[in-house]
Amino acid sequence: MLKDNNDWKEIEDFTQKERLDRIEKYGFDIYNQFERKTSKETLKKRKNIKKVVIIISIILIIILILSCWANFIQMKYKLARINNLKSIYLMDFEEKIVKSDITGNGFFIYKMREIPELEIHAISKKEDDTFIQDVEARMYQYFFEKWNSPNKSKFIVEENYEDCTYGWHTQKNWILEFETYIEVNSYEEMIDATEMIIEFIDYMSYPQIIVKSYIKYKNQFILPHNVSIQNDDEIRQSAKIQFWKIEEKK
Repeated sequence: MLKDNNDWKEIEDFTQKERLDRIEKYGFDIYNQFERKTSKETLKKRKNIKKVVIIISIILIIILILSCWANFIQMKYKLARINNLKSIYLMDFEEKIVKSDITGNGFFIYKMREIPELEIHAISKKEDDTFIQDVEARMYQYFFEKWNSPNKSKFIVEENYEDCTYGWHTQKNWILEFETYIEVNSYEEMIDATEMIIEFIDYMSYPQIIVKSYIKYKNQFILPHNVSIQNDDEIRQSAKIQFWKIEEKK
């Protein structure tokens, strides 16, 4: 241990002498220069680390803002699509994303609580206000396949699947087109065909769904059920009006 001030003075004198010897030998205080250089490098590293932290923080904030905005837009369009389907078909729908972009455009599947095993396909493109879905076709196909009637053989089925593309993605056989028709040669046969169509519509029991079941007469098509929620007499009257219009064209 240092006993008095004389000891401190001796150390200081020795340190000062050593410093003078270094200056005389190298022309400068090498240790002092090293300390300055080390201090500058440390300060520079700290500044660089601070810049990196600031940049990363800004990037994370931007990502967070974009994520919140994207979630808001996606939820907005999701609710719009579901409300649109619900208002048209008077049923509850649940949406599942198949492929979509940050704004919620793309391919979707819908499930209905009333018929959980049925799968509806859709494609949404907000930039040109396009929303294509196959609710009516899927429901018609589903119930027609389940329909057990001797008149079923009179219906000729037209079933096609359309490919859909959005951006870089293409979904093969995505949108279903399902139609049927009964070919007739007279007014009486047209009346009978209309009754067969009504029989199916009553079986399906979803009057809000327009059933694309046609009557083919002289290479022209009559669609008896052409307005949502028609009763049986309105369907019959619709078929008769369309039939006589074809006759008038002769």
